[in-house]
Amino acid sequence: AWVGALAILKRTGDAPNKAEAVESRIEGEFTGWRRGTVFKLENGQVWQQAGSDDYVGVRIPSPKVRVFPGMLGSYWMEIEGVRPHCKVKPLKLE
Repeated sequence: AWVGALAILKRTGDAPNKAEAVESRIEGEFTGWRRGTVFKLENGQVWQQAGSDDYVGVRIPSPKVRVFPGMLGSYWMEIEGVRPHCKVKPLKLE
């Protein structure tokens, strides 16, 4: 699944420096994450929180997100209006 996710991430970028990133929005309201939280994106992809950290934040309706690769096959999600990044893993990439 990781190799397929990386191939999809590389195909989705518009600019060479963003070739690894996927940009979309979270379906519905964002309120934070805890171990195992599932994020459904408007582009049809589904990502799951893969770290051990929790984040409780303000309610944000359908925030923009950017998923990008990190070190050693990891992925990170940057959520509009949220300072920490969330470590994620792909569940469904379409």
